[in-house]
Amino acid sequence: MNLIKTIMCSALLAGLASSASAAIVYATDVVEANRGTILPDPADDTLRDDPMDALGSPDGVFYSLGLGGDVTLSFGETFGSGGGNVSAYEITFGDIAAYPESIFIEAYLDGVKVGDVGTLTNEDAQGGGTLLFAGMFNQLKLTDTTPDGPSTDGFDLDAVGVQPVPLPAAGLLLLGGLAGMGALRRRQKKA
Repeated sequence: MNLIKTIMCSALLAGLASSASAAIVYATDVVEANRGTILPDPADDTLRDDPMDALGSPDGVFYSLGLGGDVTLSFGETFGSGGGNVSAYEITFGDIAAYPESIFIEAYLDGVKVGDVGTLTNEDAQGGGTLLFAGMFNQLKLTDTTPDGPSTDGFDLDAVGVQPVPLPAAGLLLLGGLAGMGALRRRQKKA
């Protein structure tokens, strides 16, 4: 009977741990912005040229990186060794498939590169494309890698957010597993 109780408690702890999630933290500051090439376009570019428009939660106001441009953003906090789910939100008007755009994301800790997060396309990032980075960081650098083609201003960045991986959840899973193994061991000694 104790074995069943231990297994049920472990399952409950695992369920609680897997459902635990931290709130999304959005970029709060622009560390550096290097705007890439903007090709002649009839659209009013003054609505897309402020990197501050990439801060905060998604709101439909965005910054065009320009072809080959980059922006480094900070979050006002450091994400622990568990890292986090990095989400970028992009806006493409019209036919997304006809205007392929992409970014490459790198993670930094106080200005020092700590790793590559990965690549997102504008198709992936409509409504928020997400990649996991496991490591400490407090800044992200997003570089436009849009292929040659019809895009005139590269990746249009609405927001960048990080959902930290909650380490307490991992701890609860570990404790539940250890309790279950201890119960099994005790039962085997009695038998």
